[in-house]
Amino acid sequence: MSGFNVTASQGMVLNFLHDKDRITSKELGERTQLDSATLTGILDRLEKAGLIERLEHPSDRRAIIVGLTTPH
Repeated sequence: MSGFNVTASQGMVLNFLHDKDRITSKELGERTQLDSATLTGILDRLEKAGLIERLEHPSDRRAIIVGLTTPH
C-alpha cells in the first residue's frame, strides 16, 4: 500500500474492497468494524485520491455503493 501513499486504515478499506468490490457503505463498515463517521472520512480521502468511487444503489436511494476505481 505504500506505493499508493495511504494510511493503514485506508489500506484496510482498500483491501476489503479488493476482496469484495462494489458493496454498500453499511456492509463495508460492518466488515471493517469502523463507525460511520470514521469510515466516511476514510472514504472521502480515498475518493479524493481517485482510488474509490461512490455510486447510487440501484434499488435503495438511501444506500451508497462503494467500489474501486479502474487504474488509468
